[in-house]
Amino acid sequence: MNIDIGSTKAPPGPGPRSLGGILGLMFRLFGRHLGIMLVVTALVVVPLLAAGIVAFGPEFVDEIMGGPENGAFEQPPAAISTVIAYLVLYAIGILAVTGAVAELAARSLAGSDLSISRAYGVTLRRLPYMVGAALIMASLVATPVALALLLESAIDSAVVFLFAVVLSVYLAVRLLFAPYIVLFEHTGPITSVMRSWKLVSGMWLRTFGLLIIISLVLGLIQMLLQLLGAIAPSVEAFVTSLVILPLSIIGNLLIYLDLRVRKYAYGSARLSAELESLAS
Repeated sequence: MNIDIGSTKAPPGPGPRSLGGILGLMFRLFGRHLGIMLVVTALVVVPLLAAGIVAFGPEFVDEIMGGPENGAFEQPPAAISTVIAYLVLYAIGILAVTGAVAELAARSLAGSDLSISRAYGVTLRRLPYMVGAALIMASLVATPVALALLLESAIDSAVVFLFAVVLSVYLAVRLLFAPYIVLFEHTGPITSVMRSWKLVSGMWLRTFGLLIIISLVLGLIQMLLQLLGAIAPSVEAFVTSLVILPLSIIGNLLIYLDLRVRKYAYGSARLSAELESLAS
């Protein structure tokens, strides 16, 4: 499926942008290509959520989506290995959507045509490396909190646990862009994690602030969408995922590109070259 942008205006390019510029462009890219963004997200997310509802019930899916809790959630009547397998599949699916949405949004920034088949084609080729990068990220980010929990009985200090949480947040921000680097810079998992660390170096506070504000804005939108939950919880989960997920991916992409522009004089020509390299 190809969609020509069909505009005489110059493409917006990779940046640089202020907070307002990133937020505004995030919504414009999503709104301008609403149909293709919804389709590319739905192709993976809808089957995943439907399978989760059938296997474990709507409450379990609501937990995944971070929806409001209506009482304590009971473990689904399934083996824990089945739940873990589903969560792993769900995480891989989200990575696939991340790559496809990011490719589409980047092509829009470069003024190129959009294609769902091409977006998923290039993403699936890079997906094993994206999964590898995500595993390294998750391991590094989880290590401080895991160690604090293991040492809880020996140390018994809330300060230590708080420090571990802060360290995990710090690591998460430094390593967040590894999957995007795997996709656009054609690197392996370890190299992408190292490059993400270097990319955020010296700009951690700005990056953290951008991520927090975008998260708050998307959180407000999610709260509005969750009002549908009082009528149809399952429908609310689908609608929330189809809107919040691509917006979040586009927001992270814009921050990633903005960092590259500010640190490495990254421009539209380089972005176009990377996109063409992905498609070849």
